[in-house]
Amino acid sequence: MENTVRILHTADLHLGCEFAFLPQGERAKRKAELVLCFEKIIKICEVNEIDFLLLAGDVFDSNNVDENTVGAFLRGIEKLSATNVIYVAGNHDPLTANSPLLRASLPKNLTVIEPNDQCVTFADKGVNIFGKSFGSTYMTGAENFSLPADNDNINIMLLHGDTGTDMSSGYNTITKDFIKNSNMDYVALGHVHEFSGVNTAGSVRYAYSGCPEPHGFDELGRKGVICANIGKGVFSFDFVPTAIRRHEEVSVDLGDCTDNIAAADKVLETLKENYGENYRENLYKIILCGQVDESYKVNKDEILRRISDDVFFAKIKDHTEIKLNLPLIAKENTYRGSFVKIMLEKIEAAEAAKKEKLKKALFLGLKAFSEEVKYNED
Repeated sequence: MENTVRILHTADLHLGCEFAFLPQGERAKRKAELVLCFEKIIKICEVNEIDFLLLAGDVFDSNNVDENTVGAFLRGIEKLSATNVIYVAGNHDPLTANSPLLRASLPKNLTVIEPNDQCVTFADKGVNIFGKSFGSTYMTGAENFSLPADNDNINIMLLHGDTGTDMSSGYNTITKDFIKNSNMDYVALGHVHEFSGVNTAGSVRYAYSGCPEPHGFDELGRKGVICANIGKGVFSFDFVPTAIRRHEEVSVDLGDCTDNIAAADKVLETLKENYGENYRENLYKIILCGQVDESYKVNKDEILRRISDDVFFAKIKDHTEIKLNLPLIAKENTYRGSFVKIMLEKIEAAEAAKKEKLKKALFLGLKAFSEEVKYNED
């Protein structure tokens, strides 16, 4: 029978992340939940009898992570006595003198790849693991890996860095030619926080697993890990969700709302419809949109207060527009009428790329005629 192994590929946990954008209480919860997410990954390894847990860098948010977090990580690894754990350091947790992995006593099943091209052979599994850690915050990419693949074994490469062509990048540029010429059976990548899908360069499969738990609103949607079955000419995988909470951006049209009570109800109704029974667990960036009646003064702070007990965290942006008959207002013999007339003329003459900004300026200006516009309103 063809030799195959089960791997779990993850990266960018950022254990110890402080979540500075959150209120103090929520920061502590989210920091603890990163550890819980890691423990969930350990459980997935146990249940699926994973042969190799591949950690593709930035497991820690920095090398100044607290000892309790380091201890939780090491205890999780120790539980996986039947799993080989391979770790390459990334730009957030490089193998410098203060690395938590260099100052701790490591479990026997944990292999930390050095800051140079390295191959570790697991003869009992018929597997070679290739990789290179960051030895400082920045690392220059290479045209090729200096160690060749072994045709007799399963060859897996583990790297942290950017795929692209800019070799001047300080984040270990990994070109498609580099991947193609590696002749690996699989290249497990870290650094990009979005699951890339499994891609190919020549005959070599490669992927970013993305982060297993989101850290901000640039990391939307489902997060998880890659579980794969790998052999010579054999590859199958599942993307397994792991996130305890999701970050989501949601647009809510307030066009049928007449006050902030109705608006708050509309927001919660939208969240329930989109995310079901677990909608309360997520973190939301809510975009208020649509055209509202001139008599309704949207107050995003009041709306936020009304929904804050129903969700873990939310922030709100007001992109609503005032529902007005602009051509009629432009005929008014008032400062407001003159302003609208000039802005409509500018919008009509503007290039397509500038029209939206001018429309936004028009509606903010109209808002200023009837109420105060906050200095940071956008």
